[in-house]
Amino acid sequence: MEYYQDRIIAFIDVLGFKNHIHRSINKNDNEIKKNTKKIYSLLIDAQKEYNDKKSNYTYNEIKSNIRCNHFSDSIVISCSINEDSGVFHIFSYILFICVSALRKGFLFRGAITKGKLYHEDNLIFGPALVTAAIMEKELAVFPRIIIENNVILLLKEHLRIHLNKSELFNFNKKLFNIDFDGLYYINYINGINYIVGEEVEIKEYFKSLEKYIIELKKTKMDLKLKSKYLWLKEKYNKALTKYKRKYSRNNWKIKFPELSEHIENREYIKDMNDP
Repeated sequence: MEYYQDRIIAFIDVLGFKNHIHRSINKNDNEIKKNTKKIYSLLIDAQKEYNDKKSNYTYNEIKSNIRCNHFSDSIVISCSINEDSGVFHIFSYILFICVSALRKGFLFRGAITKGKLYHEDNLIFGPALVTAAIMEKELAVFPRIIIENNVILLLKEHLRIHLNKSELFNFNKKLFNIDFDGLYYINYINGINYIVGEEVEIKEYFKSLEKYIIELKKTKMDLKLKSKYLWLKEKYNKALTKYKRKYSRNNWKIKFPELSEHIENREYIKDMNDP
């Protein structure tokens, strides 16, 4: 009997989750309620989005077979590599929970790969899970979800069925990016206008990200935390440059007045040794 299937798998850790757990029991009653609610709502939102994806019909009128489980500070998501819409939806699902998590004060680190996997109900095992967990621990390093090259190729192959060349180029550009070390990662910062399209939502997202980085800057950092902070700061500043160019144009100012004003008034996050 063949237990394994060929599946895409995302293994994701919630950064700072353990600290939030400790804060949920080591503060006064109001702080306990606040931190417990943040943890609870993060996991509930992830599960809700999973249920929504599962209940929606795909391009081919076949229900998506995305599966999701979470335990402690880890979330595991997978789908069959043979299902066009499953490959597409697993990325949009991950983008959604990245945005939802940041709004609640959490960031993710993880890895997406493909291979042999058994994932039914609460039972998950297989070589692909081992590979994804090792990639998350040893390669992801920063608050990013990295993507193995063969998954990028598979995604593009599936998307060509549904998108023309122009749509495919724009989708690829917004969905993922290549980092300084040559690794692909989910583009949850610079591609925010793809993830959330509403003017107010984009503004609130930038505010949440900015707040997270500034609070991180105030903490006493070891080298590992410092590297995460520097990575986030650089990505935020690059995104801010991009959006300032975009929303400073006259037609964008008229179309998105509130967002244009907000973006133009944002300060770049700098350190003492920055030029």
